[in-house]
Amino acid sequence: MESKKNLYPILIGSPKDISITDPSIFVEYNLGRLGVDRSILPDRYILTFRYTDALNVLRNNFDLTVIELADSPLYVFDYKGVRIGFRYMGIGAPAAGLVLEGSIALGGKYFVFFGGVGVLLRNIRKWEFIIPSRAIRDEGTSFHYLEPSFYAYPSKMINRVLMSVLSRYGVKYRVGGVWTTDAPYRETFYKRDFFLKRGAICVDMEAAALFAIAKYRGVNIGGIFYAVDLVGDEWDLRAEEDHEVKRFNVVERLISYSVEALSSL
Repeated sequence: MESKKNLYPILIGSPKDISITDPSIFVEYNLGRLGVDRSILPDRYILTFRYTDALNVLRNNFDLTVIELADSPLYVFDYKGVRIGFRYMGIGAPAAGLVLEGSIALGGKYFVFFGGVGVLLRNIRKWEFIIPSRAIRDEGTSFHYLEPSFYAYPSKMINRVLMSVLSRYGVKYRVGGVWTTDAPYRETFYKRDFFLKRGAICVDMEAAALFAIAKYRGVNIGGIFYAVDLVGDEWDLRAEEDHEVKRFNVVERLISYSVEALSSL
């Protein structure tokens, strides 16, 4: 007889159950359709979101080769003799997870992702950098990969390398937990206070799922966030007239740090 907890659909079965679907099947179909030689594919990836305009930053600094995969194009470039891939993820855990799964199936083993987050503490300034040390699993995707638990964790190795690179550049940053949610318009006062007490200093929609997928697939992932809005005693968008210009400058820096980190592995 099913236990009471298993009446909740997301808790039925186990992450150890064999899946009917597999990302490698989709990837092999795409590579075959395009005639792509696997030997040109990287094992190190930068992942981010379209709102960051990161592709234009890369175009300004590197010679890019594009592979038009169906889920998200792959852009490949070389830095210090190391081949690195770049892909855009969709917003939200399921959409971001699809791209990470596909990138792993392409041969990816090391990943750095970045994006903007809401912060839970007023003293975290806009544009300040945060390295997430753990993610609170207030979303659904991660439960298909790991047994139920409160947190999902990034790769300690990737985090160490990112911290080393930021320190080398003299960049100030915070380290703390991130609250990952599927419902950005249901970030309640109750949950904010509850998760603050358990180490969260910011909120996003993807980190817990990305950490869980990476753990399940046996690859390494870490991230860098930049602070945007405040989810405090009120929601403060912290709007600025030159927001887009400042974000572009921040993304330029994050691309540089991510490339340095991945090339040093």
